[in-house]
Amino acid sequence: MLGAVIDAARRIELRMLSNAHPTTKLVLASRAGENPGAVLAVDVYGGVVGATRAARVMLKLKPEHLTGNFSVEQLWDGEAREPDWGTTERRLIEAALARHRGNASAAARALGMSRSTLYRKLKHYAAGKGAWMA
Repeated sequence: MLGAVIDAARRIELRMLSNAHPTTKLVLASRAGENPGAVLAVDVYGGVVGATRAARVMLKLKPEHLTGNFSVEQLWDGEAREPDWGTTERRLIEAALARHRGNASAAARALGMSRSTLYRKLKHYAAGKGAWMA
């Protein structure tokens, strides 16, 4: 009987997590699947934006870890620290482009830079060079 109640509670929590973050994918927080109730909501950029209670307890997550600034790998490795400037800048650029549906001119204006600077940064990140030093 208790197992059925726990299973129902997990399904309700997963549905609530999915409804709270409809554009995310849900990922098991436990690598070996030892805790099926530990689930993370991950945005299109790989940042964790939500978690079930089991995941928050297992990974010792604080509210600031669920802002999209931390990747699943950072949380798994116990390295939940602020991402470097290059990662932050890349995510801001990607978010601006997504918000403006790929319109580079509008995204550049929103970021306060010229379109050519935006293209240079995109080229730099596509080459995998990390932080841009302009």
